[in-house]
Parts: sequence; C-alpha cells; structure tokens
Amino acid sequence: MSHTVKRESAIHNLEALKRACDRIPGAKYHGKQTVQQYSKEIKGQHKVTLPGYNYPIAIDLESGTISADTYNGRWGNPDLQDQLSQGHGVECAKMEAEEKGYKYEELTLDDGSVKCTLTVGGGQTTLGEGPSPMGGSSAPTL
Repeated sequence: MSHTVKRESAIHNLEALKRACDRIPGAKYHGKQTVQQYSKEIKGQHKVTLPGYNYPIAIDLESGTISADTYNGRWGNPDLQDQLSQGHGVECAKMEAEEKGYKYEELTLDDGSVKCTLTVGGGQTTLGEGPSPMGGSSAPTL
C-alpha cells in the first residue's frame, strides 16, 4: 500500500530547484528520472532526496506538485518540503534580481521566513513582508 501524498507547490524553475536543494544540508537533486517510493514508481519526474527521508520525493515542474511518501511524518519530516519550496521562491527572486542588475540582500528571520531586499536604482524594495502559505516569505514578481 502506498502512502504517497501530493502537495501543491510553486516549484516550476529547474535552476531554482537545484539551488534550493543546496540550501538544505544533506538534500540532493538527482535529475529527471523514475522515482521509487515505498510501493509506487513515479516516472519522468525530478528526483530529490531530503535528509531523514526513507524515500526520495518527486517534483513535477509543469504542475508544481511534490509527491512524497513520509508515512505521516514517520519516514521524513514534511517541513523539509516547505523549506524546499521556500528556498525555490527565494532563489527565483534572487535569479531574477541578478538578471535585471538589482542589488540583492537576504536575511533569514528568527521564525525561519526570509526577508529579501532589492536595491533598484537609488531606492530599496523589500520583498516578503509576511508569511506565505508555504512557510516562507511571499515575493511578488519582479
């Protein structure tokens, strides 16, 4: 019996996904392949291993969904999926800021949310005033 749960996320950018994995110690991106979870195979998805997980997670960049088998948290901490989603959002904002030549600064707050500050021309724009539904900071499109 499979315990796989699909979660909605906003993970759509491959480079940002790879960078988000680098933000979590022990996480690793393995490329697009078949992902084996307890009794289920998920074909053609992006495979990521997270620390403490018994099975890798599968990410569908087209739909943005994460498929994971954590057996209600016994086989992996679901909070790490939130951290991955948050890291992806932060990396997307950072990459777009760099592409547009904006100065980018990031600060992780005590509650784990991330405050992103961009310097555009002579002034600053702060992204992430308030938590997002995925546990990170919200970031408007640049």
